[in-house]
Amino acid sequence: IHRKLRELDKKLDHHVELSTERFGILKTSVDLEAHIAVVMGLTDIFEPMPKDPDELKKRQEIEAQVAKIKKRIENEPLITETLSEIKEMRHDVAVKIGLAQEIEDVSSLPERIRSQLFSKGFRSGREYYVQTLSQSLALFAMAFYGRDIVYRTTDYKSNEYCNLVGGMLFEAQEDNPMLGYRGVSRNIHDWELESFKLARGIFGGVNLHIMLPFVRTLEEARSMKRYLEQVHKLQSGKDGLKIILMSEIPANAILAKQFLEEFDGFSIGSNDMTQMVLGTDRDNASLQHIYDEEDPAVVWAILCTIFAGQKYGKKVGFCGQGVSNSEILRGLVCIAGIVSASVVPDTYQQTKYDMAKVEAENIPASGLGKWLQERHLEWLKGALQKGSYEHILKKYKTAADLRDWYEGELQRLHEQLKENLDTPKESFYRSELTAFRETFHKPVIYASWDWEQTVLDALHNAGFADFAEQEKALEAQRKKKW
Repeated sequence: IHRKLRELDKKLDHHVELSTERFGILKTSVDLEAHIAVVMGLTDIFEPMPKDPDELKKRQEIEAQVAKIKKRIENEPLITETLSEIKEMRHDVAVKIGLAQEIEDVSSLPERIRSQLFSKGFRSGREYYVQTLSQSLALFAMAFYGRDIVYRTTDYKSNEYCNLVGGMLFEAQEDNPMLGYRGVSRNIHDWELESFKLARGIFGGVNLHIMLPFVRTLEEARSMKRYLEQVHKLQSGKDGLKIILMSEIPANAILAKQFLEEFDGFSIGSNDMTQMVLGTDRDNASLQHIYDEEDPAVVWAILCTIFAGQKYGKKVGFCGQGVSNSEILRGLVCIAGIVSASVVPDTYQQTKYDMAKVEAENIPASGLGKWLQERHLEWLKGALQKGSYEHILKKYKTAADLRDWYEGELQRLHEQLKENLDTPKESFYRSELTAFRETFHKPVIYASWDWEQTVLDALHNAGFADFAEQEKALEAQRKKKW
């Protein structure tokens, strides 16, 4: 009996979990079949009617299952009472906030959308989507003909889909969408791939290539590669096509060699890489003081990806905002030997100037650690001057000395706070401590960090024995036409 109770509890938990994925429907729909589909996890019923015979048969079986359950429970007092309450609540809310007409408009929205599509000459939403996206992709390809154009497939998060019109009808509510159902875990929609093929084929955009976002595992990467090849005939190397991955989670950097064995290159997404390495949500303002592309762990992940690309002769680009945001990151990727880097328009000129300046110094990757050490020490000294601590720089010169000073000052501030806990002065000393840490903690840590060892660790993780081997690989990589 206890075993059966546990099994029932587990089954109940499963259906509760299914319910929370489409909670918006349970709260607002008066359609009993919709409630049954959500609770039982039969949400395929909400999708458009399939054309494939096997899929159509499966859909009919689901509809029959829902109809059977409906017949069994539709006259249950609890069911009829709950649906009646939802209906009354919907009407009451609509009247009170003046949305009765809007709700009526929404209910007729699908038909109005269908009419608009027909009036524009499209027979279906699919045709509209494919034609519009393929023409837009082809326009880019033609505008930059002779240069490679990389199309990154859709990587919306569930909250972003929810914010679209009607999105709440289809998307689950996730506590942390940044770590949720996104990237190739959703698969790549066939309509999107049809659009890409049309742009590359009939419209002549042969300079178009495809990039897969947020690839969590090697299994996902390999499965998607085989799906593209065997279902959509999109094969790496065929007609010059390149299939590239985003490198934006720690697994991509740690297993960079294995990923690159399967694909034509990486594009580093520093925004996601930073939040994943540091365990921060980049949309959360409370964690902005943690989010930092210059953190040693993030730098290691970026370098692993760049060096692995050199080891295997594959292209590695940079498409995050790190290069736009950070002068140090610009120099870092430049010295490490990045193939390309994208920036936001307002930093384009300054980025080119900064990178040209670093390139003119002709610093090899073996000198990157020393370069980083010097730049961060300069940053620390600048912070001290800005904070009116010039007298400290007269006494302390090296990063190690400045770290000792910081630790001593931190201890003094902690003692002051300790002595004034639960007194009127506590908030003053706490704010003094917080301001001091926010100003100097990262500059001190980074200035005294062993950057040479970080660069060397990344080099070894990429498969190089030493910097001499890396220099030869970089020279060979630069001879290639990308």
